[in-house]
Amino acid sequence: MTAGGTNGPSIPNGAPFAHRTRTRSQLRAEVLAKLGFTYRQTPPTSVKTVGQLVDEVIAETGFPSAITQIETATLLALRTTIAQRLGFYVASGNYPTGFTALVDGLLAEAQATLHARIEMDGGVLPPLAPFTATTDVTTIDYVPVLALATGLAKAHYEKPDAKVYMEAADRWLADRARRRPPNIIQVVTNFVRMAQETIIRRYEMDVGVYNLTPASNANDVLEVDWHPVKLLATAHARSHYERKDAKLYYDQVEKWFTDMQARMPANAVEVVNQALSDANEQAWWRYEISRRRKWFSIAMQEGERIYDWPRAGGYDVDLRRNFEAWVQRGGVSGNQWTRLVEGIPAGNFSNANSGPPQRFRVGEFFEVWPNPDSDDDVVWIDGQLGLTDFVTDNATPSCDFQVVKLLATMLAAPVLAPKMDARGIGRDLELAIGDMTAATHVGKRYIPRSRSDCPTPAEPVPPDYPA
Repeated sequence: MTAGGTNGPSIPNGAPFAHRTRTRSQLRAEVLAKLGFTYRQTPPTSVKTVGQLVDEVIAETGFPSAITQIETATLLALRTTIAQRLGFYVASGNYPTGFTALVDGLLAEAQATLHARIEMDGGVLPPLAPFTATTDVTTIDYVPVLALATGLAKAHYEKPDAKVYMEAADRWLADRARRRPPNIIQVVTNFVRMAQETIIRRYEMDVGVYNLTPASNANDVLEVDWHPVKLLATAHARSHYERKDAKLYYDQVEKWFTDMQARMPANAVEVVNQALSDANEQAWWRYEISRRRKWFSIAMQEGERIYDWPRAGGYDVDLRRNFEAWVQRGGVSGNQWTRLVEGIPAGNFSNANSGPPQRFRVGEFFEVWPNPDSDDDVVWIDGQLGLTDFVTDNATPSCDFQVVKLLATMLAAPVLAPKMDARGIGRDLELAIGDMTAATHVGKRYIPRSRSDCPTPAEPVPPDYPA
């Protein structure tokens, strides 16, 4: 905007393009793209839950997702079969005293024991149902329940073949474990979590791109690409269960990492962040023309001549550089502008006159003379932004963003893209500095003579303020 009337300064003004800027996150994406890398800022569109991956890894390892088909039998049928195996006359139904209670208890105990031994992988089997009425059926496959209960009953009645039936139950458990090992859900879930941690850590997705945590619960959706997680979890599972081809899966994971490194190297975000910080500092010190300028304002207070230096957007005025200062009478809507003269003569320090400011002094504080006679006046300072730390994603550089971007690309290229020709970027930087320098001339005419021969514009000096 243009503040004041026709005699007022243009706000903002200063170095050309000085108002153009980018945040660090925007510049980082542009630098990585200039280096030829893909900078993915959004999560993958194809996602899966932990539970889905666990089932797929179990299947890839050669085990069924669950063994659900079972054969059941009633308590009465099992009791009758055990009585026959013990040599009792079943048709009469006259068993020894306490036989029915003993066998029913052994059947319940056998089922509970086998259920506990099988149910080690979290929720595959249904809950253990009551097994007391003659019409109750087994919760799990009746074959091992019958074998174990028969072995226990024969041992009670001191039959020599009790061990045969107990071994039959153990063989059934071993066969089942070969088809689906105990704890497999917990084991594979841990492998899926480990695989996520490895992907996040190795591919550097949790620094600058995402803020990720590995998913753990069955219904949690993975925040990273599920494909490498599945490959790595399958490799862990096949190695754990002694499959000979586990190395093939590990090789596929390494190939995926190699492909992703070609798209964007690990630690690229941190490398470019540091390059941007260094480029911001180097540009500020080496290329004054690239420094951003800003109008800083100070609201005058009647009778107060000393003020703290203003800040704008987290930036200070660079006191080491020349700048202009103007007073706007009547506040931001006033039409009367006066350019202040730098320096306050010593004789004016004891002068108690008041009026609109005419002079200023640069020091630890910003000082004006004479003492302001109104609370409505505003002093505008056209100065360069001081050098600030460029270390957060929302921060903006102290210099023109184009210069900072090109410098950062030159600094990051030897680390991330050593085969890249940095000389081309250097030429782009020279052209950018040259264009900015030429643009500052605007309509000024170059006089090809010595500097002493060039006319020097007179500094506006305000008239002596009446006593």
